[in-house]
Amino acid sequence: MNFLFKITFISVLFICASSLAFSQKNMLADIPNRDPNDPVYSYVEKMPELYGGKETFKMYQDYYPYPTCGLEQKIQGKVVLQFIVELNGTLSDIKVLSSPDECLSTAAIGYLHTWPKWTPAKVRDKPVSSLFTLPIDYNLESFNNRPK
Repeated sequence: MNFLFKITFISVLFICASSLAFSQKNMLADIPNRDPNDPVYSYVEKMPELYGGKETFKMYQDYYPYPTCGLEQKIQGKVVLQFIVELNGTLSDIKVLSSPDECLSTAAIGYLHTWPKWTPAKVRDKPVSSLFTLPIDYNLESFNNRPK
């Protein structure tokens, strides 16, 4: 019985070690023409963060300016942006994943360019470039009822 326990333990240990060795490749995003010395991670141990922390992030996410074209045409809905948070905290490769209207998409991208730098993500306690997905919910009622 003791022999069977040892073999099972060694097998489980081997499987765990193997999965850790190969898991880093699965963490990488497929970004064409990216410098192989600065890969982009889609899964990280510590998410990137806006300088100023969660309070600053919430303020920027909640107090977005509503574009005039959206107000005039009463357009609302969720714009989902995806971008890379680079090692130096800047944002690159901003893409719209979904949006109810081009007006809101353009406004969301423009607004994102006004945000301060970010603290990069970390993998094994080392800063890395990473993908980040950000929803911005353009809602006329919420916009009109928030403190000015």
